[in-house]
Amino acid sequence: MRSLIDPTSAIVYEDRARRTGSASPEAPAPASADLIDASEALQKGLWRWSPSGGWPRSDAAEAFDDAEAAAAGIRAHLDAWLSDEDDVVSLNALLLERHPADDDGVRVAWSVQDALDKWGAERREQPVEGAVTASRALRPDRVFDESTARPIAEAGDPLLGGKQAADVAGSLRTLQRWRKDGEIEPERTTYVAGRATPLYRRSALLAVKERMAAAKNVRDEGGRYAEADAA
Repeated sequence: MRSLIDPTSAIVYEDRARRTGSASPEAPAPASADLIDASEALQKGLWRWSPSGGWPRSDAAEAFDDAEAAAAGIRAHLDAWLSDEDDVVSLNALLLERHPADDDGVRVAWSVQDALDKWGAERREQPVEGAVTASRALRPDRVFDESTARPIAEAGDPLLGGKQAADVAGSLRTLQRWRKDGEIEPERTTYVAGRATPLYRRSALLAVKERMAAAKNVRDEGGRYAEADAA
């Protein structure tokens, strides 16, 4: 949810002035009120059940760690809490109970289930913007091609670079050879201390490693040409 809060989604004042002739004195919101309210409510709700204690942190990565710790605490103590009526009621309100929005779009509370219903379990990549007109300043609304949006893997399949990626591959030389041979391509490239660093999805590294190990076994058992025959 925090990854969806994108300040770049705010309207550019210059564009607004070109469209309407004047700019609003109020700053445009970088994210919907629902997203901010829900994130805040769930973070504090989960924090109350966190075994690690401490006030919930605001940084997106730290907020993820806090939520993960709280989830682990709930799982570890669930049997004991399910025997207490007050705990069951409180957990149900935070995790499972649905709080539908009224006619004005207002909810009395937010639960994890509410957030899942509204945003899903995976962050989605921003779809490609369709250039209806040549200049964004002339577009009354931003138009997106929703078919180009796709889920982005999160903590279960992280992006790895540098030593982390090399460790999964086995060595930096192995990783470099995979890329040179076209076995793998980086998901994206970031800059660390001013140096371009390719980032690879962990699942992609493991898939190539498994494929290379299988190919080696074929060569070891049947000779160098057995792999080609099997293909």
